Amino acid sequence: MRRLTFVLVAALSSVALFASAASGLCIVQRFEKVLAASDAAWWVTVTDAALSGEQEPGYWRLTVRVEHALKGPPDGTSATVYGYSCGGFMTERAKSKTAEAFVGTKRFFMGDIRADGSMVTYSEFVKPQGLTPSEQYQRALDDLGLEAPSPSVQAEPRTESTENGGGTGLVWVVAVAAIVALGALGLFLIGRRRSKST
Repeated sequence: MRRLTFVLVAALSSVALFASAASGLCIVQRFEKVLAASDAAWWVTVTDAALSGEQEPGYWRLTVRVEHALKGPPDGTSATVYGYSCGGFMTERAKSKTAEAFVGTKRFFMGDIRADGSMVTYSEFVKPQGLTPSEQYQRALDDLGLEAPSPSVQAEPRTESTENGGGTGLVWVVAVAAIVALGALGLFLIGRRRSKST
């Protein structure tokens, strides 16, 4: 009985550690803190998207037109943004589908500028979470004391979720399902052992 209990505790602990590690892939910080620390903050239209190459950062390589540079290069610049998904594993197919969904959307990106002028974005790793790209843009304007150049700049042709891929939620669903399954297995084995001993 002690051995069975030990195995169950070890298994449940492993699942909990897995869930913590996976959700910890993204260090979520306050929006204002990320904005202040970023080299650039851009309101953009995504004109093309592909998977990042082996020697490139992120999941996606996005070609963007900078509609409003709150920090960074001038408006109208064509630039490259490398983006991540905050959370768990994504298949290549899921990454490709997400890349396709970027094209034609307006997004707000903030992050570090590389030597080649491209940006590595951290826009998904901020709280409060659930803000639309337009809401992120407006929040950044307010924080920096700026105004949008014109109403048309802020208009969004399509509405997109700020969570690209939903990896974090999937990890927790898998973790909870694993815990429930292990618990049920433990109860079954305990009940079976008791019935044999009587």
